[in-house]
Amino acid sequence: MDPLAALSKIGHAFFARDGVRLAFGKRWDGEIIHISQASRGSACGCQCPAKNCGRKLVARKPDSDMAHHFAHAPLTAAERASGIAPSCKHGNMTALHHYAEQLLNSRKSLVLPPVQATCGARTRTIRQAKPFVFDSAMLETMDGETIPAVILQKGDDRMQVEVYVTHRCGPEKRAKIAGAGISAVEIDLSALSRDTTIAGLDEAILTSAPREWIYNRRAAHVGHELERIARQEAAAAEERRRNQIEKVKAAYASARQRALGSDWQESPQVQAVTAAGDAGLLDGPSVGDGYFTVDPRVWKAGILCDMVPRFLGLTPLSVIGEFRTRGWINEQFASRSQNEDSLLSDANLPNGGAEQAVVRFLRSLAVKGVVEDTGWAWKQTQGRSAELHQRRIEQERAHREAAQLAVRLASLKGLGESIALLGSDVERQGFEIASWMEHAPDGQQSLKQIAMKGDAAWQALKGSLATTLAVLKDESVQEADDLGLPVRGALKTMRSIHDSRAAQRKVEEEEAERLQRLERMETITALSISWIGDAHSNWLEAPHSNLDGMSPREAAARSGEYLEIATRLLRSFQAELIKKAKWVDELEREASKLLPRADMLRLYMTAGDPELPGLVSPTVHTKDEQTMRKCLALLRRRYGKR
Repeated sequence: MDPLAALSKIGHAFFARDGVRLAFGKRWDGEIIHISQASRGSACGCQCPAKNCGRKLVARKPDSDMAHHFAHAPLTAAERASGIAPSCKHGNMTALHHYAEQLLNSRKSLVLPPVQATCGARTRTIRQAKPFVFDSAMLETMDGETIPAVILQKGDDRMQVEVYVTHRCGPEKRAKIAGAGISAVEIDLSALSRDTTIAGLDEAILTSAPREWIYNRRAAHVGHELERIARQEAAAAEERRRNQIEKVKAAYASARQRALGSDWQESPQVQAVTAAGDAGLLDGPSVGDGYFTVDPRVWKAGILCDMVPRFLGLTPLSVIGEFRTRGWINEQFASRSQNEDSLLSDANLPNGGAEQAVVRFLRSLAVKGVVEDTGWAWKQTQGRSAELHQRRIEQERAHREAAQLAVRLASLKGLGESIALLGSDVERQGFEIASWMEHAPDGQQSLKQIAMKGDAAWQALKGSLATTLAVLKDESVQEADDLGLPVRGALKTMRSIHDSRAAQRKVEEEEAERLQRLERMETITALSISWIGDAHSNWLEAPHSNLDGMSPREAAARSGEYLEIATRLLRSFQAELIKKAKWVDELEREASKLLPRADMLRLYMTAGDPELPGLVSPTVHTKDEQTMRKCLALLRRRYGKR
């Protein structure tokens, strides 16, 4: 029995375990034996199977758990001097090739991979995988310019078989095989477990291990046909693509022409930016015009307008989204596949579409200090914000001044027209309000210039015009000037009317004053009679210091204010008389106790008393309790107590 075939019966692992690299040796008679078949030490009589080595091997079979294996014998002094390596890397592979040759010669059958031709993404299967029956197998013999692991022979045809464990057949060898036109298969044992048994190795080599064609004549022929078809299709595709490129160019040129020809001056955004004094930011070159449906000045103005209210800034993507809602994006180029985007590039259209055009504009604004890239969004710079704030203040002031100027000019014109309408038809002939506004009454400033200045001179002019209008409308009697308006005769007429009315009013006022004077005199007289009785005559005619030396009657005739003062004085005098009467009655009651006779009592009360100041009677002297007590004390001293 074949020594190698005998190995399959003992079930020993073909590959050495535990990292052992050499499990086979070439016996002195040329046969490949496994370490399990060798005698211990140098008595094994084996050498390295590798053709480029052939050095003596030593069978190491320790009693420990270390795996048995072959090792190269120590180098002799001559071998070391000649530079021979202590060991080689090809012994195991040579043994494997020997085994494959013996196995294939024994079985005479090998499963071949499917025959397929591939060109790019196109694959054509010529034949499915199937067993190949051959006549013989030959080990590592020069075949053309290569030495394959095994050569299979069937009649006059031959096929090369390569076995791949650690190193795949290289490009140079593959090229030589294809150049020789020899069919060759590579069997991949790289994934085979190192514990695989001989039976497992047999199955892997013959049927189950992955395998591929290094070269197959039929596959090469079909491959050439596929390449020819691919070239034809590529040429047709290139022609279609050139047509598509031309269509894209034409579509972009048409879109660009429409965008640049669109009306931009009526755009609210452009007007807002222009009004803010930033029209210069909209000028300059632009790219990607055909990606938009509006003039570049419009979408640039849109970015500037949207930048202000957005405190957190904006991104090119958000700008495109906003533009799409406004219909500013040319949807023909907005959502394109990767292939279509490459068409844009081949057509030499601006890269990046509308979004990249927005980015370029933002970058140009950044160079001018208008915006800055924060890394996640574009925002207005602080300097720009401060500048816009100052502009708004100045614009608001200018708007206010313009509005005030318009109001003043309208007021001047309105007053002039209203006054002129009140003049006679004769005076109004040839009158023009515009010419009148240009009239300069002081020879220096016209009425229009005075109104435009809006200073104190305008306030005075407006007041004069208002007075003239009020006089003509009979709402004022002030002195008025025609101020160059055709109303001189109308003013003269109104002045005559006012003078006549003033004279009439004066007569009426004098009569009313006389009646009021009489009414006030009658009022104070009636009050004095009612409040103080017989004493009213003397009181009405007596001068009083509180009435500036006038009598109550004279004061009441003077004015209502004096009437009020006289009335208060009368009320005070009334209170004094009431108080006096009380104490006079008290004096008379006490005196009646001393003077029982009525005539004596009456004489006492009315006769002058030499001991009283002014020789007045007790009735006249008594005003209060003190004066009453004084009179009573004098009476008692004369008549004694009773």
